[in-house]
Amino acid sequence: TLSDVEGYQGALSHAVGRGVSLMTATANVVDYRAPADASSTSLAEASVDVIVSRSQLEHVPPPALAAGFAEARRILRPGGLIVHTIDCADHYASSDRRRGPLDYLALSDAEWARWNTAFLYQNRLRAKDFAELAREAGLTVELAQARRMASLEGIAPALRFAQYSADELAITSFD
Repeated sequence: TLSDVEGYQGALSHAVGRGVSLMTATANVVDYRAPADASSTSLAEASVDVIVSRSQLEHVPPPALAAGFAEARRILRPGGLIVHTIDCADHYASSDRRRGPLDYLALSDAEWARWNTAFLYQNRLRAKDFAELAREAGLTVELAQARRMASLEGIAPALRFAQYSADELAITSFD
């Protein structure tokens, strides 16, 4: 019931507020790992019910994403669930009003490399790329839903993005 969930949440907040680890506060149910290598978790096969990330995968190079999805498939129990919220927008646009959320799509890989540092690496993958990498790892993508889209008006996408439709490029956030 809702009151049960609210009670669990209150007890969890209280415990964590006192400095108890999340794992201890949840009786070893929640194992929060950050930072960590998602491609090598050391968890047992088929031992995880739910995997969640928020605004992380856009910062992971494609080969590491593929390895992470393969590991997720290995550790996920049958019927388990993975939920990722991915921010496909140019993160520099949030602090520079002159930039739009899709402006970085106009830059060639060489031009983007000037901005794309190890401190704020962005892979510039589009929603369909993440879904394809998950499928290639043997995961079933049951829902890939755009949450936010932006206008491509005035943006001439770089050649690298020629194979995408305007709608595929316009997605700035999705689950």
